[in-house]
Amino acid sequence: MFDQYIHSHLEAQPNEAAVETTNGGGDIEEDIEKEIESLKSSSTNQKKPYTFVRLEIACVSFIRTQPPLDPVNLVLQICEKAYSGSSRQRSRYVKRLTPVSCIRKTLGNGLEQLCEEVLRPVFGDSTITKKFAIRPNIRNNEQLSRDVIIKTVADATTRLSSSHSVDLTNYDRLILIEVYRNVCGMSVVGSEFEKLKRFNLSEIYQASAHEGRSTQE
Repeated sequence: MFDQYIHSHLEAQPNEAAVETTNGGGDIEEDIEKEIESLKSSSTNQKKPYTFVRLEIACVSFIRTQPPLDPVNLVLQICEKAYSGSSRQRSRYVKRLTPVSCIRKTLGNGLEQLCEEVLRPVFGDSTITKKFAIRPNIRNNEQLSRDVIIKTVADATTRLSSSHSVDLTNYDRLILIEVYRNVCGMSVVGSEFEKLKRFNLSEIYQASAHEGRSTQE
């Protein structure tokens, strides 16, 4: 499915990134790096701007991207084409696509580092006011609570510019935070998130067919 969109997408601006949902037990970053290293000997994987990482986690896949492939723009392109009805559903099993621009360990100041690296490029211009919302997703982690994440991210955003404000319904930007075990990831998406069924491809295709935007099955 990614190959279908890769060539038209690579003209996007470079971005050091990873597309991620969740990871396995132990030290997840190390597990991912080990798996990537084991795949480097394959010439097929070396030619691709992304690497499929197999971890022992039910119903979850991790895909590591390389610049200039931007995971947020790639997921947005795939979901928008599905929404418009201009593309046929090509995967029976892919449900939700969760783009993550950067990942860090949850220990120490990992969340604060993510805020600096991911939020500054979007919210750093104090001349442009943005309304934002925050959506954390926490699994298998008892150290970071939802309230702590929201406060940390909101404070970091408003420090970049006091003109930015929280708006849970009519936001300009939505900050996604994924936490699983000892890893947290972050990305910033636009107001199309709800229209695109929170990037749930299965629901997008079903809605597209029901509303008559697609003539293909």
